[in-house]
Amino acid sequence: MLFINSILMLLPFSLFRLHARFVKKNPLSFFSKLDVHWLFILVWLLYEFGHHRWDLSWPWLCLGNAFSGMTWFVQWYSITGTQGGSCLILIVNYWLFRGLIIDWNTVFSERSTTKNKPSPRVLFGLKIARKTAYFACLVGLLAIITVLSLAMRYRTNPTEGTPYRVISIQPNYDPFEEKFTLPPMEMMRQMWQTTYSAIQENSSSSSAKRENAPPINCILWPETSLINSVNVDFMQGDEQVDFILQKFSTDTLLRDAQILVGANMVQWDQSTKTPGKPNPAARQSNDPSLWYTVFNSALMFSHTERLKSPIGNNPQPEQPLIASQANKKIHVAFYHKSKLVPGTEKLPFSQTFPFLEQLAVSLDENSTTGSLGKSNQAIALGKSKKTAPIICYESIYGDYVSEFVKDGAQWLSIITNDAWWNNTPGHKQHFSYAKLRAIEQRKWVVRSANTGISGFIDPRGTSTLESIWYEGRPQKMETSVGSLENFRDHRKILTTTHPQATDPYQLQIRSENNQLSLCQTIYLNGNKTLYNRLGDTVILCLLSTILLLFAYFDSRYYFRL
Repeated sequence: MLFINSILMLLPFSLFRLHARFVKKNPLSFFSKLDVHWLFILVWLLYEFGHHRWDLSWPWLCLGNAFSGMTWFVQWYSITGTQGGSCLILIVNYWLFRGLIIDWNTVFSERSTTKNKPSPRVLFGLKIARKTAYFACLVGLLAIITVLSLAMRYRTNPTEGTPYRVISIQPNYDPFEEKFTLPPMEMMRQMWQTTYSAIQENSSSSSAKRENAPPINCILWPETSLINSVNVDFMQGDEQVDFILQKFSTDTLLRDAQILVGANMVQWDQSTKTPGKPNPAARQSNDPSLWYTVFNSALMFSHTERLKSPIGNNPQPEQPLIASQANKKIHVAFYHKSKLVPGTEKLPFSQTFPFLEQLAVSLDENSTTGSLGKSNQAIALGKSKKTAPIICYESIYGDYVSEFVKDGAQWLSIITNDAWWNNTPGHKQHFSYAKLRAIEQRKWVVRSANTGISGFIDPRGTSTLESIWYEGRPQKMETSVGSLENFRDHRKILTTTHPQATDPYQLQIRSENNQLSLCQTIYLNGNKTLYNRLGDTVILCLLSTILLLFAYFDSRYYFRL
């Protein structure tokens, strides 16, 4: 994907060069009235927008993601999203290019001169006596943005809203040697033991009693925690689901709780009326009339009555997105991952070129490439306090995450399996991008990873509690105990909002049987940010208008290529 993205990134540069040559050959054309550099910024934003919305979508390398490590500077992402960050990076680089590289004696001159003498150097009508004045304007712009961002951060109260206690489980299974080879029920029993130990510690610890910690409201298990595929139409017949139902319905400590679990799911369809595939993702079984669709899904178990609408705000009875079954007053709902990873979860352009799917099957008959099904829309799961069940790769799509919030999500849950990365920057970047989602929606983010980084992020994009690579499994953990303790102490200082508060979020972290549990109180709100209301399309139109105005007013001065 890196190679493909490098090739695709040449497109904006190629268009930039072609436009520049066209203007030189046609100085009286309409395009000559627009500065080529501002148009390049516009073309780049269009490239990123389109690249997020086709079969080879890969938003990982979006320029706006670069600020995920300095969230204090991009609190305005709640207005613009990452598009604003991409635009700012390009504008700053362009202005630095003008100030540092270009010969100032040839860059700016008015097209009309008086008595054949060039007019003073100007920038949007402002006379500049020295180079330093130009850079002062650039520094001033960045200073204004910084002050604005810090003010927005100060005004955002992470403890505003309804308190909600969440446990995140990090089971630390090696995906190459254990996760898909160990008995599924054995892994489930181990994860449940880790979960229940965290629940007991929360209810019995002295700190919980002293600080009046609320009971557990929700538990997160990572992506594909249920290895064996669960039948969409007969969930209660699955051994894994029955195990959770039994545990969940009998324990009094879980009477107000929900549990969100990553699962593989399958749906069978017997095609008897019309020939061919019942849906684009269906795969044919040994029986020619029997088709099945595989999903990467999230299952939500809740103590509640049936939901008023089992299929969300936009009902589609012919293809329901959520199904529910009742067993001992437990509601079970699901959501199928919709943003699929190109190449591993879907084969790009297979619907346009069906022969590609046949090629994928011939290369690996057990591969699900090109075969994963998906939900048609984002669905918030839960009872009165809904969450966004974001599965792995979906967390880098800011505009898609907005759809969960529009469907009623009051907090964001990310379930993932980042162990595939090994101990590389990949899993760190993935966690860091979740901070941008928190800012864009002004919602708490809770992350449960098989390993990698599990943790909690507040609406300002600040990590309040996070794990490290294989934490809880000493033989695989690559960080010393001393370094880990220093990391925890530093993180505790950063998350303390009042001098009198020793632990404002009532943090708990526990390791057991090579697994890790993290527990914290978050705060739910139903607010919607300007970014959520506008969306990427409207924001792109607004940014495009501004860039075209800059390009027009800057066109009075020409750049010699």
